[in-house]
Amino acid sequence: MYTRVVAEEPHTGKRCLRADGDRGAAVEQAVWSFATGQAVSVSGWIRTREVAASGGGFAFLALYEYNSQGHLVRFVDFAKVTGTTPWTVYEYTTRLTPTTEYVVLRAGIHAATGTAWFDDLNLVAGDKPIAWTDSRPGLSQSPAYRAAILDEPSLPVQGAATPVRTFRRVFTSLGLSLTSLTAGDIENGALSPDRFDLFIVPTGATFPVTCRKALLAFLTAGGDLLCTGGYAFDQLVVREGNKWTAFAKYQERQRQRARRTHIENGGFEDGSNHWLADGPACSIEEGLAASGSRSGKVTVQDAGQGSRWTHRLTVEPGKTYLIGAALRYENVHGSHYAYLAVYQYDAEGKLLAFRDFAQVTGSQDWTRREAVISIHPQATTVLFHAGLYLAAGTLWVDDVTCGELPSEERINGHYGE
Repeated sequence: MYTRVVAEEPHTGKRCLRADGDRGAAVEQAVWSFATGQAVSVSGWIRTREVAASGGGFAFLALYEYNSQGHLVRFVDFAKVTGTTPWTVYEYTTRLTPTTEYVVLRAGIHAATGTAWFDDLNLVAGDKPIAWTDSRPGLSQSPAYRAAILDEPSLPVQGAATPVRTFRRVFTSLGLSLTSLTAGDIENGALSPDRFDLFIVPTGATFPVTCRKALLAFLTAGGDLLCTGGYAFDQLVVREGNKWTAFAKYQERQRQRARRTHIENGGFEDGSNHWLADGPACSIEEGLAASGSRSGKVTVQDAGQGSRWTHRLTVEPGKTYLIGAALRYENVHGSHYAYLAVYQYDAEGKLLAFRDFAQVTGSQDWTRREAVISIHPQATTVLFHAGLYLAAGTLWVDDVTCGELPSEERINGHYGE
């Protein structure tokens, strides 16, 4: 075992966490209860014995931020310790990025030998670290079980709804309180594990998508959940004005809108403006287009070569886009293919992610290809490419689009998705 809870001279209390090298040892805890863009502060104590780096290693405390797709937004090792040290406190304050969905606090040893002990870790909202204290109530003081229920009469229930009054009658007979919460209440932070022990969803498969994060925060903090009347969370809904819409239908409407969002000169009607041509193999075709009168053309004679058109996309890190284009190709042959692709780079020019959403050979009249692309949180340059790679032949490209999509929202239900 490389991490364990031990009673070995803790900083406070009776126990602390011990981590031993040399293969790496770490523990972590995810926290969902912070708001996007909120200031958070963390503190923790470390003592070490003969922690020796092997390749830049150390004992550490770290804070990781992730977006709604589970992609790493950023992280910082705010404590890096080597050698032999007494109990020492380490503190860190930051403001979460606009795309941060949840944070993970980690403690352990990385690429080092030796032993480290950790104690009194505390992660709080606000710009001031707060020392950890055990605020749990005494075992002899058992507070009454506290319950909240989703009470949103206008929800279009899929399945069978259980009336709130039915639950209220049962709870009253047991001498327990039941608090009604609207979707707006939940979105604004009313569903807190400090206030409630149980959350009831009596609306069958229907659930407001904007309450997803609050629900996950409540459950990961130890809250209980009771759902009735159908496969819970299969029918996510979103409020549009005064009515509720199935989130899947809302997403499809947004996809249709995104398909109509052309990039600047995405149809080559203004020639090569806003495009970068990779040499003389790239040209503007007059009179042959998916729409309008022009298209971009790439012709390669040598199957061992390649060329491409490039356009820098206007996108925001952390957001999701539907990116597509019309393409036509003729006699594409060789070891590889003609392609449409999106490449993402950070501020130093490092490739963060790429995706070829079309790889074709042979011949084909105009057809459309598209892909849902999540922009990396650290991306500063995102490029659309259309061309040939280690292949000969001709590719035409036209009507390039890039439209923002709502983030993918799902709650693990009976489909396991």
